[in-house]
Parts: sequence; C-alpha cells; structure tokens
Amino acid sequence: MPRMRAGSRIVNAGSVSGVLTTPFAGAYRATKSALRSRSDALRLKLSPFGIHVILVQPGAIRSSFGDHASEAVDRVLKADSRYAFCKGAIYGRARASQCSATPTAHVARYCYRAVTAVCPRAVVQSGRAVACCPCWHDCRWHGAIDCCADSLA
Repeated sequence: MPRMRAGSRIVNAGSVSGVLTTPFAGAYRATKSALRSRSDALRLKLSPFGIHVILVQPGAIRSSFGDHASEAVDRVLKADSRYAFCKGAIYGRARASQCSATPTAHVARYCYRAVTAVCPRAVVQSGRAVACCPCWHDCRWHGAIDCCADSLA
C-alpha cells in the first residue's frame, strides 16, 4: 500500500453471505463477514489518502458451488451423525442459490461498471437476493434461525 496513489482502488470479493448466517454454512460465511469488516477498516484507514476500498458482495450467481458442497456433505456426513436426519435439507440448502441464479457475465459487467466508476460506492451488490440483505437482521431473522436450530436438538 505504500506505493498506492490517490485514486487507487482495492477491490475485495465478498458475498452477501457475509451479512446472513445459516446453519451448516458458518465457516464459509464467517470468512465473508470478516472480509466485510476488513474492507470497512481499510476504507476508513485509506480514505484520507484518496484510496478507494470497494467490497463486492454478489448474491446468488450461477456456479458449481452447490455441487461441490453436496460432494463434501457426502464425504463427511456419516450415517451415525447427529445431523444425518437432515442430510436432504443440507443438500437443498447447498443447491438453493442455483434455482434462479444470476448469470456470471451479468454480475461481472455490473460489478466492473460499479468498481470503475468515478466515485465508486463502498459496497457493490449484484445478483439475486441482494435486495433483501439490509432487512434480514431487522426482520427478527435471528429468532427464525434459532427456531430452526432448536428443531435439530
């Protein structure tokens, strides 16, 4: 960063997953949440020098992520696991974002335009489900998540 000049940009590739945690996705979502916090800290630290820090938070994007997650479930979730009864729900969650996912080219074009704008926004969101992000926590989401977790006990 010492060689960066005013007008330079740091772009971090995050996810809307950093805003909302769901069961069986905690580790992944924790990394995205940490990146969101890191981006905020860098932006505040570097803005006096004219350096822009931009966090890209795409929503559901067409990918093979769900397939890979399902393969991981097959490898690690044993028949005698306490969570074996909800294997179907875990598969469903892993693939849920692909039902009406946004094509990658659309997200890439949108993010490119947003990141290269004269005055870029601090957070760039694109793709399915991003409009819901600001209100997830405001709509008592934690209670719904806790209720689901209680049903696993």
